[in-house]
This record gives sequence, C-alpha cells and structure tokens, in this order.
Amino acid sequence: MRIVVRLLALVMMIAFVGCTTTGGGATSSGGSGAKLSDADFKRMGVAETSDKRN
Repeated sequence: MRIVVRLLALVMMIAFVGCTTTGGGATSSGGSGAKLSDADFKRMGVAETSDKRN
C-alpha cells in the first residue's frame, strides 16, 4: 500500500511541475511567443540577425 501511495504522489508531482512550466511560460514577456525588435537587438549588441542576412 505504501508503494501505491508513493507512486501516486510522484505522478502528481510530475504532473504539477509539467503544468506549471508549460502553462505560464507563453504568457510572460520573455516567453517563446515574444518577438524581439531591432532596438532590442541593438541594446544587446547583436549586429546581425537571421532576418537581415542576404
């Protein structure tokens, strides 16, 4: 019985961590959906981006 309870707790923890890492990342300003502007690249010191290559 202890093994079943521990296994259930482990599955619940993994599900909770998975939901929190995938759910909140897209809504933040630095998430995967955010696009950087040319001014952002200049502030970081990036002179060339993939969009500007010939």
